[in-house]
Amino acid sequence: MYKFSEYFNSKYSKLKEKELRITSSQLSLLQILASGATIQEAALLSGKKYDNIKKRTNNLYKKFKVTNRADLIRKAINAGLISTKDVKVRFKKRFIKREILPEILQEQGLTEEELRYLYLVSQGKTQKEIIAIMGLCSVYMAQYLRKCICEKLNCKNITESVRAAFVLKIIQ
Repeated sequence: MYKFSEYFNSKYSKLKEKELRITSSQLSLLQILASGATIQEAALLSGKKYDNIKKRTNNLYKKFKVTNRADLIRKAINAGLISTKDVKVRFKKRFIKREILPEILQEQGLTEEELRYLYLVSQGKTQKEIIAIMGLCSVYMAQYLRKCICEKLNCKNITESVRAAFVLKIIQ
């Protein structure tokens, strides 16, 4: 039994290493795709034919076991093959929607009002309670604050923003 598990683990680890092994041309294609270029633009940048780049992109999809470019870029970042710096700012939300990006927060820090709103939400307060506590003039102000917080933390909703704030140690 011990030998079987040892054999299985060694086979599995070799299989895992083999899946993540990519060539330098595949890595450069990943970086070009992460920069937000289309397949046609990638073909022009690399000096290859469109069909060739399309085929290489599909091979990358198979290797990473994904079906779209956003998942490909996300998995490449998680595998450490490319960094978030390779992804252009205007495409970060497109490709790494749910990843917490501390460098974006450093560029556009949260205001005191946004921090207070985020803290109150983390305490379980409802929107009406928050409006009363903060003395906001309307629901629209609260919605605006929520939208700004979500954009600055690169999150799709306020719940995800609270989680990101805890991870980034913005609130305790």
